[in-house]
Amino acid sequence: MRHFVLVLVVVLETGRAGIVPTVVNEILSIGNMTDLSVIRACHRSPKKDPAAMSPEVHSRFSSEIRDHCFSRFGVTAARMVSERHAFIFDAITSTGTCILKVTHPSHRSYEQLEAELEWLSYLVGKGVPAPRIHRSINSLFIERAPAADGYFSVICYEKLVGETIADALLTEALFRPWGTLIGKLHRLSFSYLPKTQRYAWYESDFLNVERYIPVDHDIRTNAQRIIQEVKDLPLSQFQYGLIHADVYQENMFLADGELFLFDFDNCEYGHYISDIAIALYAALWRVTNGADRAEFSERFLRSLLVGYREVHQLSRTEIEALPLFLQLREVLIYTVAKKMLDLKNLTPIQARLLTERGNRIRKNEPIVDLKSALRSL
Repeated sequence: MRHFVLVLVVVLETGRAGIVPTVVNEILSIGNMTDLSVIRACHRSPKKDPAAMSPEVHSRFSSEIRDHCFSRFGVTAARMVSERHAFIFDAITSTGTCILKVTHPSHRSYEQLEAELEWLSYLVGKGVPAPRIHRSINSLFIERAPAADGYFSVICYEKLVGETIADALLTEALFRPWGTLIGKLHRLSFSYLPKTQRYAWYESDFLNVERYIPVDHDIRTNAQRIIQEVKDLPLSQFQYGLIHADVYQENMFLADGELFLFDFDNCEYGHYISDIAIALYAALWRVTNGADRAEFSERFLRSLLVGYREVHQLSRTEIEALPLFLQLREVLIYTVAKKMLDLKNLTPIQARLLTERGNRIRKNEPIVDLKSALRSL
């Protein structure tokens, strides 16, 4: 059975969008960007963290603008549940409960939202288990609420409900359908011709190492080299197109034996193999021992690729590039941390993981040695 509530996303637009994570204090521990506040907003109280929005952002979101956004989707009651880098409300509409999200101005442009919704609608129409998009009271997929310095874009999504992917579920029984899901996305992306373009992977502000890693020369230099190596890959030997860019366990629910995927906020043009590297990187976040990581990675990739190959194919050249794409993900996560965290007030685990990731980049070491795993694939 497919259950849902509505999700409203409100974006204040002032210019070209970047990518802003919701739960910055979990980036270092989980190693991924995800919108956990939307998933869990109804289950926690408002909380500030070192990366909370600036006072300027707070001042822009007046009660009048808030109420105007509420009215576009018939919100009758709302309770603030989080104000990290976005205002999150547990709200009620005439059709049920929903979650209202008001994001930072740099989050997404109107055009990027259009591109996201266009792709998501295409995927859902082709049978991908992902959230549907709901229209406003004006039958629009994106509403605009005027503001003095721009406007808010309001979007309403179905919110999927199911079993979260706990550590106990990270077994071969899950890896195979995980691969099938990614394979479906890539097969559909292969022939997808959008009206509106999303950004390319290298345009992400989270890969702006010159800005966010200005001090440590060795880390910055190696990070730049990794990015350039990916840029230099011959596209004639790689499949490249619109990817989810965050297909990992926190962005999936398990319901009635099927995996449902949500949070398409980071979708971008990139190499298909990148989605698999991102999934592996996330699956490794609790595996601390190097030998255990290698053994786990072999099991993970073997099962995931069985599912993937049921619907799509990757060349040997693409699979052999996995270590490089693991390093690219590490660079992005490290840069996210340097950008978003209060580096003078890190928690012990944040400090440790930041150091570990920086050292791996400095030494040009992927998070796991895939030599054995690649031979078995």
